[in-house]
Amino acid sequence: MDSNSDYETGHATTETSTAVNICSMKTLIRYVEEFQRLDQVETMRRLGNENSSLHLLISQHQQRWCAILDMLEQADGALVTMTTALGKSLEVVRTAEAQWLAFWGIEADHTGPSESCPVVRI
Repeated sequence: MDSNSDYETGHATTETSTAVNICSMKTLIRYVEEFQRLDQVETMRRLGNENSSLHLLISQHQQRWCAILDMLEQADGALVTMTTALGKSLEVVRTAEAQWLAFWGIEADHTGPSESCPVVRI
């Protein structure tokens, strides 16, 4: 055998193994890139779902907030109505008491400590 043959020097195997390594590296890089793309697609899908869920929660909280504001407005209106009614009621009671006392000839003094409880002078 010739001592300078590719087989004996190992050049052919090295070139073949380098070509295989280059192909393997290219294949590996292609697999990694494909995996990264799939991972990115999965991440985008997951983030899209999470974003939709958050939009739904925000919408629900906005609806509840609007309902709370409506209830507060109604409660405020009811409070104003009750305060007005109480004031009118107290005025009617004072007038009725004064008329009742006047009917019996009793003079009432409303300048006492409490206007709702007049001082009676006989």
